[in-house]
Parts: sequence; C-alpha cells; structure tokens
Amino acid sequence: MAATNAIMTVDQYLERSGDKLDEQSADRIQIGLLINSVSDHLENYLQRAIVAPAAAVTEYIFGHAGPDYYCKNGRINALTSLKYQDTVDANDGTITWTLMSAGDYPRSITAESGKFEFVNGHVFTAGQRYEFIYTTGWEVGSVPDPIVLVGVMLIKRLLKSLDDKEGVTSKSIGDQTTSYDLAKLMTARHRDMLRKYKVVG
Repeated sequence: MAATNAIMTVDQYLERSGDKLDEQSADRIQIGLLINSVSDHLENYLQRAIVAPAAAVTEYIFGHAGPDYYCKNGRINALTSLKYQDTVDANDGTITWTLMSAGDYPRSITAESGKFEFVNGHVFTAGQRYEFIYTTGWEVGSVPDPIVLVGVMLIKRLLKSLDDKEGVTSKSIGDQTTSYDLAKLMTARHRDMLRKYKVVG
C-alpha cells in the first residue's frame, strides 16, 4: 500500500524505469514498499514535505523588521491565514490573534521558494509574533521531475543491491528483514539533481 507521502505510484515507477511486471506480480508489492522507503529518505534529505499533506502547516515566527519571510518547508501552495499576536491574557495565558487580510496587507507568494513578501510597504514588526498557516508540497503527479527521477534511480539501485547483496545493512521490507543503506546509494549526481529543492538552514 502506498504511503501518504509516496512520490509516485508503482505504475508511474514502471513507466519511468522501463521495468516490466505482470499486474499480479508479487514484485509490485516490493516496489511499492521501496517507493515508500525512498520517499521517506528523500523527505529527510530535502528537509521538506514533498507530497502535499492533507492538513495545513502552522508556523510561528518573530518579526525581523523586513517585508519577507521564507517558510521552513521550502514551498507554499496557498496561504490559509496570516495573523499577528495581539494580546496575552495575564490570568490564563490565552493568546488573541488578529487576522492580517490580503486586502489590508497585500502580499506576494513565490510557491517554489516558499517566499512570502508584503508588497505595499508593510514590514514585519521586529519582535512581534506571527502565525502562518499554509499548505505545502506537490500533488501526486506534479512532483518535480528531478525528484521523481532520483527516486526511480534509487529504487533501481536498491533492486540491484538486494539482488547482489551489496550495500545491504538492515532495513525491513514487509515481512522480510532485508537491509540497505539509502544514504550510501545516493551519489553526487543525485545530490546535484536535488540541490535546488533542498531546504537549507
């Protein structure tokens, strides 16, 4: 079964890799599990959600007296809301947030870089606390080609490693305890292909 963060389906892998499998082949299950493992590994390596999660992401930041902010996930599909912290109840600590509407605070969003920027002279107030709620990641089928291609290449290397018993260390696949080290299977070429999608800092 495909994980919710799987960057491709088994059929998409087969189409990109050129591998041929019968619809009923047990190898489809293994490939599906490898897709899940590779998807997890690439998310960890890139430090970002690749496939859009069902729920929106919430970030809290302190203003820096500038007009822009780069979200931690490295991509913004849509901004659900932006609020600033208004008051904190002295008795119970309840926080009151005030919505910063697009009409009152015009902004631009660069989806690929995750950049938010006020466009009419507004800036974030230094030390002021803000709440960003946004959706991130790509829909399945829209994941950038370099990420999918690296995934395909890693799966092909994994299949070869499992056959040759090379690079195998200790990772469970389904009911079998066959092991491998994905980090060791990544090459400089893979890292270069992923460079623009890696969140730094």
